[in-house]
Amino acid sequence: VFFFILRSMFLVGQTSLVGKIMADLLVNLRCKIAEKIFQMDYQAFLDKSSGYLNNALIVEFQKVVFSFKMFSSLMVTILVTGMYISIPLFLHPVLVLVLTCIGFPLFLIIKGINSLTRVYSLRMSDNSAGLQNILIQALNNFKYLKATEGHPNVLKQIYSQSKMLGKVQYRTYILGAITEFGFEPFVILIISGVVFYNVGLQGQDIIENIFLLFLLLNAMKQMLAAQGNFRKILSSWGSIEVLKTLELELERSKEKAPSQSMVHDVSFDQPIRYENVSFGYNNGGEILRDINIEIPHNSTVAFVGESGAGKTTLVNLLIGLLRPTEGRIYIGDIAYQDIDPNQIRKKVGY
Repeated sequence: VFFFILRSMFLVGQTSLVGKIMADLLVNLRCKIAEKIFQMDYQAFLDKSSGYLNNALIVEFQKVVFSFKMFSSLMVTILVTGMYISIPLFLHPVLVLVLTCIGFPLFLIIKGINSLTRVYSLRMSDNSAGLQNILIQALNNFKYLKATEGHPNVLKQIYSQSKMLGKVQYRTYILGAITEFGFEPFVILIISGVVFYNVGLQGQDIIENIFLLFLLLNAMKQMLAAQGNFRKILSSWGSIEVLKTLELELERSKEKAPSQSMVHDVSFDQPIRYENVSFGYNNGGEILRDINIEIPHNSTVAFVGESGAGKTTLVNLLIGLLRPTEGRIYIGDIAYQDIDPNQIRKKVGY
């Protein structure tokens, strides 16, 4: 009774601690990535798929936190396994050595399953991001797709992506079922072999072997549980890779911090001038070419033009979200490149 009271207290404490760490981890990771997204250069943000970012923030983060839960369970299982193995190792070292040799082929099979699980996890993350991207674009353009009967094409893409995702998930479940239930007969076979050798061949009393069998059975169960936890960590490997890759990409895409020499006091009581301004996006040709405009103080100006003429780009240059490929923009006599862009944005209504 005392042993089980202690065990219960330990497990409740361990579960509570893991739960607290998981909750904090989820909040900290999500807030950290959200902050880095808003530190991105605007043009770098335009190059990112909204489905990729959405999938990382909503879907993949949950899996990363789940993998931490499995990691903590793995540590506890390894500790308990060590306790169960240490006594048989002391009482019957030769027997434990023989069982280790017998179990080596099982280890190789498990290693192969783990490798496949990791591959499928990476594929699942890729397919999930692709599906999220299609769904977000479809919902954002629902009116257009409905009005032009363009949705059958989108539905085909959704069906194709979902089918691939389902296929990978199914294979992952099969591998999980094999590791969870497929090795139990092997464990029982080993235990039966020990009984046969000690009792049937050596003539020992079965009562003398009950304690040893109890320890061996529990040690093997814990080993299988540890392998199951490790496989679940691997099943989240794709999510961990997505998070690592996203962090690196966001760090590389970070907007350059303004230097200390930049003018911080921005005043809009002077005209804004575009002088020979040209601009082109990374993934396309020039949008604007040799633009020369002066916008007087206290004036209202309208930019009028056909779709794709560069009206939005012109405004994005004005508020410092984009930087000219050629030419300069001025407020009075001060060039934008000498001004902290955040000071401009704080004074902008969009």
